[in-house]
Amino acid sequence: MMRSLFKAHGGDKDAVIAAYAKAEREGRVLRLKNTIKYNADQYATEMWRDGIKKGWLA
Repeated sequence: MMRSLFKAHGGDKDAVIAAYAKAEREGRVLRLKNTIKYNADQYATEMWRDGIKKGWLA
C-alpha cells in the first residue's frame, strides 16, 4: 500500500503519510504487529522512513 501511495502522490512525503494513516484508520491497511503502540500517523511516518532508508520507496 505504501508503495502505491508513494507513486499516486508523486513521492510527496506529507501526502503519502496522511493517505496511509487514513487508510489504516479506515481499516484498509492492517498491521500484523504493534508492539511499540504507534498510532496510525506515527506508524505511517516510520514506514516512510524505513522505505526511504532501505530503498523500497523510490
